[in-house]
Amino acid sequence: ASLSDDTLLSYPAMVNPSKILALELFTKHFQILPLVHQTAVMPLIPLKIIQISLAYGMSPRSPIGFAQYGNFLALVRDEFEEGYRY
Repeated sequence: ASLSDDTLLSYPAMVNPSKILALELFTKHFQILPLVHQTAVMPLIPLKIIQISLAYGMSPRSPIGFAQYGNFLALVRDEFEEGYRY
């Protein structure tokens, strides 16, 4: 099910310290994947960031997952309008 922009923008802040740390680790790991030639798993990390954000609230790292997912939609799947949304 697709969530509206207003619903996404009104999500509460993430307060679970272990989930906040997980998102920090995912975003750092995402940055080094091209350097170690592990680009095949790159789409999985933004999806995991989004999944955790929707389950536990938004953190300062959540927008990175949404932006990277938007890049994936636009550049890999040629879904520019949907990718631009994120």
